[in-house]
Amino acid sequence: MKTYLTYGFGIAGACFVWTMIEDVAGLHGAHFNVGQYTHYVTWIIVIAGLWLGIKSVRSASPDQSLTYGRGFWAGMAIAAFYAFGSVISALIFLTYINPGFGDTLQAFQAQKMEQKGMDADQIEKAQKMMHFMFQPIPLSIISFITSLLLGLVVALIVAAILRQDPQDPVAPAEPPPL
Repeated sequence: MKTYLTYGFGIAGACFVWTMIEDVAGLHGAHFNVGQYTHYVTWIIVIAGLWLGIKSVRSASPDQSLTYGRGFWAGMAIAAFYAFGSVISALIFLTYINPGFGDTLQAFQAQKMEQKGMDADQIEKAQKMMHFMFQPIPLSIISFITSLLLGLVVALIVAAILRQDPQDPVAPAEPPPL
């Protein structure tokens, strides 16, 4: 349990630090067009964190074995703590650090819709939905769900890669005496 907690909250903390770096660099404001792509660095953090966490579970085994199921569930436990940590991080970020993030995101999305040639009525309808969705609570719920889904996919793949069959006990060299 300690391994799952450590790696899960570690991933969430590292992603939060990256988000702060993006925010300080203006990637959540004036340079949002670049920030929409730099946020994928968090995926690299998640992949690396799950890899290291599942590998740590395998290393803790006496024979360094890891079944696919055990690796997958270890990855999902880590992902669950990461998802919970991402909700806390999102709420802190959206409520205290950058409360205007939702408005910035909404304006950016509206601009993209205009560039695609959508008419004003369609954009207005979309903005009503975006106004609701880009508030701290809905964005935190979305963060939780996407974190779990990303964790699920990564855990499935990493568990398959790190799978190590248990070693058979060594058979005695000669049969026991009769």
